[in-house]
Amino acid sequence: MLSKSILHYYCKGECWIMKHLYQLVIYDTDLSYDNYRESFDIGYFSTCEKAAETAKQYISTVQGFRDHPCQYEIIKKNIRGDTDSSTFYVVQGWNVNENLDEVDIIESDCFTDKEQATRELETIRKRYLRSEFCINRITADKCDWIEGFVRVSLRNEGAESLCLRRNF
Repeated sequence: MLSKSILHYYCKGECWIMKHLYQLVIYDTDLSYDNYRESFDIGYFSTCEKAAETAKQYISTVQGFRDHPCQYEIIKKNIRGDTDSSTFYVVQGWNVNENLDEVDIIESDCFTDKEQATRELETIRKRYLRSEFCINRITADKCDWIEGFVRVSLRNEGAESLCLRRNF
């Protein structure tokens, strides 16, 4: 069950109840540059407080997050559809830059119905020029990135680059 934080919207005498989810994103500041952030989508939470508690726990205890300078961002997301659901769908679009990093990321509201998300995907494809699109299925109050990460140093023709690898 989601939190009791409810906003009421009135339209033509009808009351619509809209709840929100709070998306937690943690990013490594050392590996971020220009319009790119090396980010980890941790999950979507029913309250801002749960998202903040999770961020603090990750940054202090989880491998990679505790070992490198990381910051977090909590993004308030609208829910469209049945607000009693715990499963949601989010549409994302992005481009890939010359370093093969995902940039220019756009993201929809949260939908409780996959058909709604599919319609939103078609709308977003027409509205935004992006090279990649997807629909992600998410569950509220569940961490999607449960492993930490390690940085792996690669040497390629004398040049050194950093690569992130999930810690399994």
